[in-house]
Amino acid sequence: MWHRLILRSGKNGNSADDRRLPLTDYIAKETKERLVSVQGSEWQNFFQSVSATTSGQPPNVAWNARASQGWDSGDSFFFRLDGRR
Repeated sequence: MWHRLILRSGKNGNSADDRRLPLTDYIAKETKERLVSVQGSEWQNFFQSVSATTSGQPPNVAWNARASQGWDSGDSFFFRLDGRR
């Protein structure tokens, strides 16, 4: 099973009420039941690698294979939880 990490929201047309929410409340609303809190240096390294790849500086070529292609190029990354490809 593949899992997809999406770097931006695919939603459009947020309501005017949503735009008036404080940022922390807006984030809580948009990520309700989808946000997973992580900690540790391995996660910091992971997100640094994601950021580097989206900037065109992947830490190694394997990261390019995980990045989405096409119209949403670089907005999504695909991973298997068991680490296989």
